[in-house]
Amino acid sequence: ERSIAGDQTQVYYDSEKNLPLENDDLPATYVNFVKSVFGNSKVFTVNSIIVRPGDSACMTQDDSQGTKSHYGTKYKELSNLTNGYVGSICDTDYSTNLNYFKTAIINSQASFPLQCMTPISAVNVSVTPAAVYTSSVSAGQITFNPQVPFGSTVDLQYTCP
Repeated sequence: ERSIAGDQTQVYYDSEKNLPLENDDLPATYVNFVKSVFGNSKVFTVNSIIVRPGDSACMTQDDSQGTKSHYGTKYKELSNLTNGYVGSICDTDYSTNLNYFKTAIINSQASFPLQCMTPISAVNVSVTPAAVYTSSVSAGQITFNPQVPFGSTVDLQYTCP
């Protein structure tokens, strides 16, 4: 994100001057690229460990290590766009952040987005390898209980308006 995320008020080093963000540097561009490669149904999350925007105490702490840090504004924006987690680079123990990432990945197998909020047909579900699941559809998502194990294939068939 070019360190200063295109915000010229954050310039500290001369090398940062005149480096505006290009389209490829924007979080929305990344999200659109992933969707163009994998399709709109691809669910992905970007998690970040950054100097959180506005956390001046963390910035001061990070700067004391010898180089100027910058707020991770675009990383935070990308994490927010993908429902990811934003951790702090100043945490003394990253286990909380990493456990959150792990839990989010595991929980992501519990529900899947549908292509529409309210299908006009029944949602037919097939999971391979086969197992016993209950499922419910609400607010454009199908939720499984128990969650589908990693590596399973889920086939959904339904009709949108």
